[in-house]
Amino acid sequence: MVSGDIPELGNWDLNRAPRLEFLNANTWFQEIGFELSNGKPICFQFAVIWEAAANPQEGAQHEYLMPRRSQLPAAGRVKLEHNWQSV
Repeated sequence: MVSGDIPELGNWDLNRAPRLEFLNANTWFQEIGFELSNGKPICFQFAVIWEAAANPQEGAQHEYLMPRRSQLPAAGRVKLEHNWQSV
């Protein structure tokens, strides 16, 4: 999943953050509309939720780094490609 500081990314609430689709060992994918936050700077971070976790907030493994930053375009699409950063 990807969580961040804008409504489209759940405002850091993992229960509302978009889930990513597993494509293969190196690729996760999701199309996310950013209509509410077009043109804004954002902070976001990737997390893995273990299936056994009853509460995503408690069962999450976040990347081992500060949240990433990006600038959303005023219109159009953005493609993000990142490597998972672990300990």
